[in-house]
Amino acid sequence: MRRKARETVLKTLYSLEFDGGNPEDRFNELSSEDGIQEDCLVFAKRLLLTTLKYRKEADELIKDVLENWELDRIPLVELSILRMGVAEMEFFPENPVEVIINEAVELAKRFVSTDAGRFVNGILDRIARKKGLV
Repeated sequence: MRRKARETVLKTLYSLEFDGGNPEDRFNELSSEDGIQEDCLVFAKRLLLTTLKYRKEADELIKDVLENWELDRIPLVELSILRMGVAEMEFFPENPVEVIINEAVELAKRFVSTDAGRFVNGILDRIARKKGLV
């Protein structure tokens, strides 16, 4: 159930990059379309708002572990997934880091490609290790 919630958060983040708008309104619209169950709505909305609030901090953590790559070269879907993963690792200690990374990888594979999944895995794993979470 939380995977669907994370998908909706990703869609919301992605759409906000293009046409702005109110994050909560966009989220409510997409979560209704996606049929997010009531018990996952609180988690999803918290993840969305946390990701938006700490976006700059997440970008710095991502930048710090990139090797031969620049942040502005990361495609928007992958970058949004990475930001979500960082936010969840940092501010959702009740969720195991391994699960967070796995969910991010699955999102990347579903919405982009297997290669994107490997890329997301590598970046989030480096961040988790750097922060002593694994």
